Amino acid sequence: MKQLISCRAAGRLVGVVVVGVALAGCHDRLNITPPPQNFVGPTIDSVVVYSLPIVIESPSLLHEYTVTVSNPVSSFSNVTMTARILQSGADREAFLSRPVNCGRAHAVGILPIGRCSFESMLMASNAGEGTGTLQPGVATLEIRLANSTNGLLATRTWPITLHSGEEHGRPLR
Repeated sequence: MKQLISCRAAGRLVGVVVVGVALAGCHDRLNITPPPQNFVGPTIDSVVVYSLPIVIESPSLLHEYTVTVSNPVSSFSNVTMTARILQSGADREAFLSRPVNCGRAHAVGILPIGRCSFESMLMASNAGEGTGTLQPGVATLEIRLANSTNGLLATRTWPITLHSGEEHGRPLR
């Protein structure tokens, strides 16, 4: 299923992206186990990145984003979120995996029934865990929700554009 999502920051349109939604295997890329065919779980409804452009190798430039998830079934525990950047043979972690945090009413790592929004940060870096080299140009940002009991709960991907620091007055290190 694909849909258009408009991205807004501080009430201002900053981009429109085509988003694909998929449910697949375990969050570990080396050990992919698909969930049962009748698995019904959470979906990632939207992701809004607030600071653009995404500049490669700019450690001082972390990009804040908000993820909104819908969970129509039971509560899940020990849920982590991972962001990765994929590009022509490159597959790099965009930030460390971290437990979801749906606010004060829920413990960290708990994905409750209903809607939940939480924030995180990402960075485009070739020093991140993974393989290949990120280059300026079109790439894919992938957000994954997983837990140790069910494996991968939800994945969402969409196109992004990576820029070099030199394009934006920041020397590459």
